[in-house]
Amino acid sequence: MSSEAAKAYMQRRPYDAKEYHEIMAYEGLGESQAVKTQLKRAAKFMRFYKGVSDGCSQAGLDNDFVQKQLADLEEQRCEAVFDAIEIARQEKRQRWRFIEDGEKFISYLLIKYKGDLTKCNPLEKRQVDMAEVSEQVSRAQVKEAATSQHITQQAQQHALQRKKRQA
Repeated sequence: MSSEAAKAYMQRRPYDAKEYHEIMAYEGLGESQAVKTQLKRAAKFMRFYKGVSDGCSQAGLDNDFVQKQLADLEEQRCEAVFDAIEIARQEKRQRWRFIEDGEKFISYLLIKYKGDLTKCNPLEKRQVDMAEVSEQVSRAQVKEAATSQHITQQAQQHALQRKKRQA
């Protein structure tokens, strides 16, 4: 499917959770770490959407700019779900997962090409790139979650200290 055709297809599809699960089950796709990173992206866009929507509703804002921002967030959410499905399809076709099996695939290529990955064919190069990018995105999400959790814990500790001082 060309990128334009894929984009047109994606734009016709709202990709709610039910539809995502139906597609994954129907096609026999697995939910690997790379797929989960895209689902986390989708969830993040959904949280942003809800935050903006709720905040604007409470503030009484409902104009073209707000609607455009909400539409953009919804499009980004759908795109992330579409990407998750496409990654699952690719992993099924190639019979290995980008994050979980990426190092093994790269090791295989190093042996195959005697340490010279510049000899990889275009498909292998794209697969290596995708494995590396998927790993980087996953690590960034873990780091972001840890930072967020740390900030939340600090805020809770400060709130407890303030209560103790006030008591």
